[in-house]
Amino acid sequence: MNILGWINAHQTGLIALLIAIFCVTTAKKILPKMRDKDRGSHARWGAFVLYAIGGLALTVAMIPFIHWLIGLGGRAGVGALVGNLTAVVTLALGWHGVALLISMIRDLADKQPDHEARTAALWTPTLLPIGGTAVVGLLQNPQGIGQGLTAAAMGIVTLIYAFMIVKRADAATNHKNKWNWFSFGVLLLAGLVIIPLIAYADTALISQLPSGIRAIVRTGIGVAGLGAIVAGAYDIWVDKVPDKLARTAAIFGIGAVFIFGGIALAAITGATADGADVLNGVF
Repeated sequence: MNILGWINAHQTGLIALLIAIFCVTTAKKILPKMRDKDRGSHARWGAFVLYAIGGLALTVAMIPFIHWLIGLGGRAGVGALVGNLTAVVTLALGWHGVALLISMIRDLADKQPDHEARTAALWTPTLLPIGGTAVVGLLQNPQGIGQGLTAAAMGIVTLIYAFMIVKRADAATNHKNKWNWFSFGVLLLAGLVIIPLIAYADTALISQLPSGIRAIVRTGIGVAGLGAIVAGAYDIWVDKVPDKLARTAAIFGIGAVFIFGGIALAAITGATADGADVLNGVF
């Protein structure tokens, strides 16, 4: 494809990129006016709106390219390496978009959009969709050595960002109950994303243990996961607020039960039956 053909094929993205550049450049020219006593607020909001428009345009320009890079993960050789690395990076960028969104909400609490709000307005519309694409791709196809390693890396990135995001949310001083539910939702999503990481740990590490120890470890994790979910449900039921126990259930219990829950239930059922047999023999 010649250069003219390439331009025609990517015309929409190129126009969107030009719009994003124009908006950000114009906003930067407005920013010095923020120091004005009478018009400073107007300048802040004007720059914020321009950054938001630029962010939406940047989304149109960037997402097709990101999708193409992630699609390389289904190929062999260098293409697969690039695709898998891109999946990890895009997931990190998606979580970073969530962190930026929290910063923007906290920044806007004083009704004045400052630097954090402008940065979030520019990047969040792009980062959140590409991060979501990475999550969907991971959950749809976590198999294979390459995908398994990718899933493990994505799980680690998720854990790091999830706890960082929750820390930012917990620092909010207003609407604590809503922030608690938001943090619970973040940890719940993170708990789903790290399921392939737990599965990979089981395949790469736990399965290499001697059979007796392997069964104990798997059963122990499964039982702990079940206990975490029960405790988390009780935690929410008591005061309608997802506190520490509910958060533990979200980030750990779901994945543990998803991978090892069947083993744990079988062990509990078997132990219950054995205990009943012993009691019948005694009485």
